[in-house]
Formats: sequence, C-alpha cells, structure tokens
Amino acid sequence: MKTTTSHSVISIDEYLKLKPEIALHPIHCNKHDRSIDLYCINHDMALCRLCMTENHRGCLKMLPIEDAAQNFKKSLHLKQTLESLESMREMLQRLAEDRLENISDIEQSEKLVKEKISTVRDRLIKHIEALHEQIQEEVSSIVFQKTLQLKRQHNDILEQQETNKLWTKNIETMIAMGSDMNLFLMSQKYRDVRKGQEVFVNENQRQSQRYHISYHETENILGSIKSFGYINVTTTQSKVAMPTDEPMPLKYFPLDMNRLRMRDGSALPPLPLSRLTNRTKFSRTTMGTNKTLKPENFRLKKKIEVPKTRKNLDYVWITGIQYIPTTNKILVCNRNDNHLYLYDDYGRKIKEVPLNTRPWGITLLMGTQSAVVTLPEIKAIQFINIMTFAPAKTANVGTWCAGITNVSNQLIIGCDGCFKVLDASGNLKHTVPVNGGRIWYIHACINGTIVYSDTYKVYGVTIDGGEIFKYESEDMDCSEGITTDYNDNIYVAGRDSNDIHQLSLNGELLRIILSKSDGLVKPYALHFRKKARQLYVSFDGKFIAVYDVKNSR
Repeated sequence: MKTTTSHSVISIDEYLKLKPEIALHPIHCNKHDRSIDLYCINHDMALCRLCMTENHRGCLKMLPIEDAAQNFKKSLHLKQTLESLESMREMLQRLAEDRLENISDIEQSEKLVKEKISTVRDRLIKHIEALHEQIQEEVSSIVFQKTLQLKRQHNDILEQQETNKLWTKNIETMIAMGSDMNLFLMSQKYRDVRKGQEVFVNENQRQSQRYHISYHETENILGSIKSFGYINVTTTQSKVAMPTDEPMPLKYFPLDMNRLRMRDGSALPPLPLSRLTNRTKFSRTTMGTNKTLKPENFRLKKKIEVPKTRKNLDYVWITGIQYIPTTNKILVCNRNDNHLYLYDDYGRKIKEVPLNTRPWGITLLMGTQSAVVTLPEIKAIQFINIMTFAPAKTANVGTWCAGITNVSNQLIIGCDGCFKVLDASGNLKHTVPVNGGRIWYIHACINGTIVYSDTYKVYGVTIDGGEIFKYESEDMDCSEGITTDYNDNIYVAGRDSNDIHQLSLNGELLRIILSKSDGLVKPYALHFRKKARQLYVSFDGKFIAVYDVKNSR
C-alpha cells in the first residue's frame, strides 16, 4: 500500500470500532442526497448546491468544502470542540456522582429514621405496634421509590457519559489518523449531539432535586395518639450546575480564508447559480391545531410570534410577559437569550434590551419608570428604564431567584423555599420562609395575598408568610405562570396538563378555562391586561396567544 506524508492511516481494527454513523462520514446531504461540496461561512454550515440555492442565495461568503476544511486540525474551532467534549464529560461525571451520593444519603437516612421510630415505639408499648408497622412500611416504600427514581436518572446519565467518551475517542482518533475532511465533517455532526446533551443536562439540572428523609414525632404522643407521626421528604437543588459562561464551539472560520485562491492565483469567483434549481418555497409553521379556541368566555384574538433573533439560539422559551399601560408596550422574557424583547400592541417587535444574563420573570413597579427582571444564574435582579428601555442597575438577591411581583412598590422575589422582600431600590428588607420548593412564579393579588407555584402545588400566603390556602389537583400537572383578572380571580397555568385553572381568592377551583381540547399547548407565562380584558398566554414558551375575555366570574 502506498501512502504519503499528507495522508494519515487508521487501522482496520480501529475503524471497525467506530459507530457506523461516525465511521462513514456524511459526505452526502441528508436532505437532497447530493455530495456536500460547499461551506457557508455566514451560517457555519456544510451543504450541497441545492441547499445553497434554496436557502443561501444571499450569502456572500461561500467556499468549496476542500478549501473550508484546509488546516482544520489547527483551527480554534477544533480546540473548542475538544474542550466542549471534556466539559460535557466532567458535567456528566458530576451528575452521576451526585445521584450516587444522594442514594447513599437517603439509604443512611432510612436507618436513622427507623431507629428514631423504634425509640418512640418503645414508649408506647403494644397498642401502637400496628401504627409502627405501618410507618415503617411507608419509609421503606419512599426509599424504594426515590432510590429507583435516582437509579434511573443515574443510568440515563451513564448512557450520556458513554456517548461523550465515544465521541471524544473518535475525534481524537480522527485527529491522529484521519483527514481534515473527515475530522471537519465529524465535528459538524458532533454539534447535533452536543445540543442533545445540553438539553439533557439542562433538563436534569432543573429536575434533579435531592431527596432528604426525616422523621417527625407527633407532639404529646403519649397523651393523644392519633398517628405514629409522618415521614417528611424534602428536596434541595442539586449542587451540580451547568457553567453559565462555558463557550460552545464558536462559529467556524477557515484558516487564512482571505488568502484562498484558485489554482491560477486568482481570487475565488462567485458560485454559479444558473445550473441550480429554483428556490423551494417554505410556509411558516402554524399553531399545532387549526381549531378555533372558543371556551365559555375566552376567544383567541391574535398570536404574537417571537422568532429566534440570533443564529446561536436553539429555540425560544418565553417565561415572562409584562404589559406597560403608559406606553402600550409589551416586555417579553426569553429564557434562552440574554435580551428582553419589546413589542407594540400589534405584536410587532420594536427593540431588544441587553441584559447581564438570561432572564426568567418580570414585574412593573407602578408609579415609577422601572420594570424589574430576575436573573437566576447570577442570583440577582436587573432594573429596566421603561421610558428609554435601557438596562439599568442590578441588585444582588444572594440566592437563586425566579418568580417576581410587587406589593406597594415592594419587590417580592421567589427563591428556594422562601421569598425575599426588597424595597423599590433593590435593597433587601427581610426573608420570608414558606412551604414548598423553588418558587418559579409568584403574583400579588389586589387584597395583598401572595400566590406562588413551585411546579407541584399552588400556595396563597400573607406578606408575612402565613398560609391562606394550598391548591393541588389531579387535573393540574406542573403548575407554572400565575396572574389575576379584574375581579381578582386567580389563573394558574398547568404546563404538562395543558390547561389553565381559575381559582377564587381562597384557593377554590372555579373552573378550568382552557385545556388541550381548546388547542392549549404547554402554557408557561400568564399575564392579564385588566382594562383591555385580555389574557396573554405563552404557548410552549414559543409564542404568545392573546385571548379576549368577555366575562370573568
């Protein structure tokens, strides 16, 4: 076999160890089944000529794939790809260790809880043996269920680790023995894998709560034995966090792009379009159902589209909506972008307001010129001038925060198992412990009741934390956004149950105003314009549906 110094060789054994989709690099376009022979610098994309004529006619920076892949092994893009693989490996390892640690913790807790239960049992002699047996079974059942859940999560993480190891090994092998072309195309394909793993890690990070088991003895148990006590399962957020400043592989720019020439030394000519087919026409994706939303008193008026504004955004995730009555403008929080979006009353985008990091919730300080957003990643809030729509100062909250509302120009910030009360300047006044876990959404009613959701339940409390009501229903799964109408009825979005519940001020269900049968899909943020009698709903976090409300009991 003849080889040259410009060709690296991989053994047959090593080649056979590669997965088929990795070993056989994608030299053909998945869409058109044509050879990939072009690279669009504008969109950082390898493509065929049909792709170019359909979607890249206006792109001014286009190169032959051979020139684009030239010296790819020396590129910063490859270096960042390897760093990204290593970062993901470390994150998956930390997630796996966290699950194992929690399994050990709750297994140790089981022994301690049972010992404490046995101590109480000894004081109550034989007439409490039945209750003792019952609560022991409850402990074992909880530990079994939670351990099983954690083991499943751990196994999922291990699978992702194996995928990460495989890609790391294959890219390292290709670096050592493969061609620039194969390595470049393999790197292109890894980006899709990386996106999937990012979604997996972010979802696990949000849902990977740690379970803690403890036993609480019934007060005056010898005097009035009504139960043997109860087992309390509390959760705290996992310490494993996705680095917020970790760079994804940057857009790839071929080395010495400006020096690439034709073989005769002339500059690269524009690509010929005459031999390519006409542009394919695409229609905009519409809402998941064509059914008109007509529940009892709610009529769909319009949709406000919130498209991706930057190429590096995977998708839009609307988590906060705030109408500004003085200017008839709407501020929108996109959780996947470090900008606040400004829309007019017709649904037209006017401006993007840069923020320090990605926002979650938003509120308006009435009587002032400020709106305020929460920034969970940096444990802070940021003020926005609603006259100039320019970013203003940030204020440290000191802990994770998401939901936000205000009472008498005091900011109420939803945190983990508590809410913090800040003055209108962002200075901390006091912290109010409350029941539940992380407060993703919080809303203040006219009568001063603070209503919040922690994904599992909806609570109504006083400004001092005194519980007024607790609402949970088999018909509601994953409670999210909260708002109130002009009669101070409470609205709560059920994300996974695809419905919106209307509650009274004392937390009683009045009715389910919208559901999946009405076309509702995974509602997140809610906002009610009281004078206009309009309800704003974030559909799957991707666009805003505006409903006219005829009457609200």
